[in-house]
Amino acid sequence: MDPLKIITVDDDLTAHIVFKKLLKKCNIELSELKQFLSPELFLKDEAARRGSFDLLFLDIEMSPVNGITFLEQLDELISHPKYEVILLTSHKDFALEAFRHNVFDYLVKPLCVESLNNCIQKWVSQKKKILKSEEVTLLKNLIDLRKHHPSKIAIPCLKGYEIVNVDEIVRCEADGNYSKILVLNHQNKLNVMLVSRKLKDLGHILEEEGFLRVHNSHLINPDHVVRILKEHGGILEMIDGTKVRITKNKNDVFNTIFQKIPRP
Repeated sequence: MDPLKIITVDDDLTAHIVFKKLLKKCNIELSELKQFLSPELFLKDEAARRGSFDLLFLDIEMSPVNGITFLEQLDELISHPKYEVILLTSHKDFALEAFRHNVFDYLVKPLCVESLNNCIQKWVSQKKKILKSEEVTLLKNLIDLRKHHPSKIAIPCLKGYEIVNVDEIVRCEADGNYSKILVLNHQNKLNVMLVSRKLKDLGHILEEEGFLRVHNSHLINPDHVVRILKEHGGILEMIDGTKVRITKNKNDVFNTIFQKIPRP
């Protein structure tokens, strides 16, 4: 599981300080914490509102805009937020009212390490199950698609899967536990698609279609190589202008490319 990115919205500065201290004692790895003293400040922050955060801890009893009203505003602004909402309240009954907004959970103030940690671990556990299910579904779709359309690949996107012609893929680049797939569209413009698959997983499929793993972080389509440079032991310049150094399987890479492109 990647490190978590968390947002808190609470009009009490002390509550933010306490939350931050409790969070440090929880059994999690945190990459980012953003804290807002009002819903208005949060809504003005485009990066936070639409960013790839995991959890939003929201206090209900705020003034002049309480948490329930804030949730209604969020529902109008963002139909499918990427983060899950966890409510913070001093009154349990008040928290239950907000579950019609599909919040993940609620915590009763004053917070303690145990309740906060249990809540986060419950979310982590459910997230792992969802990711595992998505991976199995994706792999099955990829295998089934290749059986019938070996020149196409199904790439997951927000609304489902986008079917891409393999020969339009210029290269794939590792980005942690994710990969960037660079696709040349019909207008010869490059689209960058980020998928939650490691490069080696894409390699299992694309290497059978002639792609070459030339670097730990690069998988390239030899059909989109425009220059082969001798510097630094061998560099491939791709159609998008990217220069990729060859650090893996040099002889195989050169042999494959020159089989496709004869030398005079």
